[in-house]
Amino acid sequence: MPALNSLRVYLRNKMDMDRKGGSLFARDDSTLILADTSVLSSAQLKLIESTFPHVSYSVMACETSLSGFIVVFTCEIECDRQWQRSLLRLLLHALCFACVMHGALP
Repeated sequence: MPALNSLRVYLRNKMDMDRKGGSLFARDDSTLILADTSVLSSAQLKLIESTFPHVSYSVMACETSLSGFIVVFTCEIECDRQWQRSLLRLLLHALCFACVMHGALP
């Protein structure tokens, strides 16, 4: 979620949304939707890509958006779950090793 909050602040500032309009809302913990913005240039998208390499985006037609399109930004960081799985595997290996050394397993 911190990455999404950083992206939200970045988009608000770089696109001058307070003055030019547009709306941003979070769909879930890893998705941010930009709507009602009149222009989003390829230069702006490239800047977003370089600043937030872990974020991907999709531009989609949307009749409810004032601009006729929305941009869906998705954070691809795995929410730091990989270290938890690695730690669990390490603990299971240590438990198996301890059982074998004490003769609990055949």
